[in-house]
Amino acid sequence: MRDTSYQQLLARSDPEATHAYSLHTTGYAFDVSRRYASPAQARALQFWLDRLQALNLIAWVREPTVIHITAAADASRLQTPAHPSSG
Repeated sequence: MRDTSYQQLLARSDPEATHAYSLHTTGYAFDVSRRYASPAQARALQFWLDRLQALNLIAWVREPTVIHITAAADASRLQTPAHPSSG
């Protein structure tokens, strides 16, 4: 998560960072480095990102050095257990 001050500082040197409102300042978005141990690791990550996006839990985009991930609308349904335990 970034605060507004850091977002503005980052936007001065990173062409992918915005000077406008950023979801990074809300905690609903984050970046993952695109440095992989192997091509298989990259494919596995993309498989899971695609799966989570198909379930409308995240949205993601590939940037030059990172994968940008944002929580999607249906992610809120994960806050409540699907099968609450009976006490």
